[in-house]
Amino acid sequence: MALLRLTLPLWLALLGTGCQVALPKGKPEDLIAEARRRSEGKDWKGASRYCEAVRRNHEASDEAEEATFLYADASRRLLKGQRSFTAYQKLAEKWPTTRFAVDAAITQYDLGVDHLDGKFPGVLFFGRNRSFGIRILEHMQVHYRNHSLADDALMRVADWHLASGDHEAATQVLRRLLADYPRSGFTMRARFQLARSLWLQCPGADYDERLLLQARRGFEDFVATAQQQGLAESLGEQIAASQRLIAAIHETLGEKSYRIGRFYERTGHPAAAIQYYEQTLSRYGGTKSAADAAERLRRLGREAPEDGPGEGGQPG
Repeated sequence: MALLRLTLPLWLALLGTGCQVALPKGKPEDLIAEARRRSEGKDWKGASRYCEAVRRNHEASDEAEEATFLYADASRRLLKGQRSFTAYQKLAEKWPTTRFAVDAAITQYDLGVDHLDGKFPGVLFFGRNRSFGIRILEHMQVHYRNHSLADDALMRVADWHLASGDHEAATQVLRRLLADYPRSGFTMRARFQLARSLWLQCPGADYDERLLLQARRGFEDFVATAQQQGLAESLGEQIAASQRLIAAIHETLGEKSYRIGRFYERTGHPAAAIQYYEQTLSRYGGTKSAADAAERLRRLGREAPEDGPGEGGQPG
């Protein structure tokens, strides 16, 4: 342990300052030509050095733009994730209309996905930073929003948040995807996952009723759209799940309405209790809470109204 404490500062110093091979010298056009040749030959280390020579010594040259892109790609191939992403950021900031936009979007997307998949090593003795891929993919989508992979990037980010249990973050990303890419091939999947994310943010008795209503509407819209577009067979599993969750939400909302009525009844406010029991019957017909509300109304000497169809077309 003592040896580690003694050697760690030395290693950090070496990483930060030294032991670098001198960069090639020459005209920027000659350096970039050699960088291209080495990239084509998959000599990523050599390509990186020649690109770095242009970036450091000829920053104002016409070749600096291409050198930045090739350096980002070479660093990605060498599994230098932070170095690669920094170069992609530089490319987007300094050359927002770069002629390498199409290729940069593809390679930056690959960089983000590879991080999410754990293909990049950790730094020193730290673990792999998979979540760094989220930052990379979101940067790619913002700067190359018209690229064909931009919606894929957002779907990847949403899937990561869903798998991590961060449903609030997933909700925000899925809403962006649906708003920015209404014709995306991920539209139906995003609709279903958005409704599911809203639903999963409402566990237990003290749920957010607004989110639950949005979730129910989302599931209903998903089912209706799938049926209108003739996707009932291919999306049969998701449709069945949506219909089950619509029914579960209906039950949950009815239970909350009934519980409020019981609270008013126990605290000596029968008029308010009757109002909520009648609401439970009219809005959430067919639920257990509706049956319980009808029983409470009879005990309070009120004739229970007819069991209504309920919100969202639930049967009475």
